[in-house]
Amino acid sequence: MKYATFFSVIIGVGLCVFAVNEAKGNIWFDVGPTYRGGMKAETSGSSYSQALPRTQSVRYEEREFDYSHGASGRSFSNGYVLPDSGTYDFLSPTFGYTWNWGYEQSGQYDPVQRTLTLNYSHARDVASLYTVTPTVMQDRNATFSETFDGNGVEFRVGCPLMEAETFQIDFCVGLSGIWDAKAQMSGSTFSEHVVEGNYTIYRSNTGTLTYDVSGITMPAAPHAGASGGPVIPYGPSSSTASRSQESTVLRSQREWTNRNFIDMSIQSDIHSLWIGSQLGAQVGKSVTLSVTPRVSANYVDVDVSRHETFTRSYSDGSSASLGSWSDRGSEGELIFGAGVTGGVNIEFSNGLFAGAWGGYEWLEDEVSVDVGPNTVDVDASGYVAGAVAGVRFGG
Repeated sequence: MKYATFFSVIIGVGLCVFAVNEAKGNIWFDVGPTYRGGMKAETSGSSYSQALPRTQSVRYEEREFDYSHGASGRSFSNGYVLPDSGTYDFLSPTFGYTWNWGYEQSGQYDPVQRTLTLNYSHARDVASLYTVTPTVMQDRNATFSETFDGNGVEFRVGCPLMEAETFQIDFCVGLSGIWDAKAQMSGSTFSEHVVEGNYTIYRSNTGTLTYDVSGITMPAAPHAGASGGPVIPYGPSSSTASRSQESTVLRSQREWTNRNFIDMSIQSDIHSLWIGSQLGAQVGKSVTLSVTPRVSANYVDVDVSRHETFTRSYSDGSSASLGSWSDRGSEGELIFGAGVTGGVNIEFSNGLFAGAWGGYEWLEDEVSVDVGPNTVDVDASGYVAGAVAGVRFGG
């Protein structure tokens, strides 16, 4: 392992010191609960949902517009020309003509040209239009972060290296474990609002038909034809037609939101072996203050579970699943660390003592776990604290 040689030498020296002091009976040990806080977990990467295609779809279906204005008759905004019983009868003397006609205003008749003008204007659907229009509301990387903590137990053993009347330096070794330290991170990286529309496109068709009425004595306006009345040609002598601007009418519309959600569960176990020198000063008959700089070997084991959902939520409250993905990954590394703690001990009779301590432990590296499209980095550096109860032999 990376620091195996370094720690082997240090522990070997420590064991020699312990062996010398054990012969004298000068040794102490303590044990107690420990806490580590301020550890950090961060994620990077993207999501499965963001890798899916997102398109804007438009379908346009043209339907033919009828410009004939009706083969079986014509109704106008200011009159009409409809067939009579002889209009289509080849044997009738009025074949191709009709008495079933009328007009409203005298200005429609041109006495010079001997023509009658009739106008029409109507609208009908000419096409159907279907659209799906997405608007991206959020599209970002999965940059979540969380600070977490954990609890465990620490065992320490030490022996004096140097002693004075109120001052003492001890060599000490500690073994600690933090188990089941958990972090929970969740959030969304992508969402889009989608509008689906069904439309009908209308186009106005306007025109003028001119009829030759030179063969009759023009009745005064307004005129409504009757059987036996003057007949005019059923077909116009000329016509003009034009289109106005199209108009679009919404027939139906639906709206929904597509959104992903990522949930990550992180569990870390930290096993540490450390060595250090405890500098202690007696400040009262039974109270000792101490500072302990130390170096450590830390095995950090990280397990990550990732779950992502992609859901469509409609405006009416219903929803549908568009996808779901689950991944899991784990990684363990041996990492060098260093730290410093300060503590206070209260001495009791028969070598018994109890105390509390706190400090900070720095780890030089992070543990990275690849899980699905993301990478989770865990930094196990953090604030440490604990309480101890122990016993001191010899003296």
